[in-house]
Amino acid sequence: MTHSLLARSVALRELPIIDITGLENADMRRLRELALQVKAACQDKGFFILQAMA
Repeated sequence: MTHSLLARSVALRELPIIDITGLENADMRRLRELALQVKAACQDKGFFILQAMA
């Protein structure tokens, strides 16, 4: 698999929002889910937004 190093413009509204609320008490299943979301966001868009509700 080859990856392009060319930059492309991405609108803010296109960035995935990853909710990390409760991360400090998360079980392994939730941590894996979050890791997969981060991986997908990095591979697809290159950036993501973290959100945590207090």
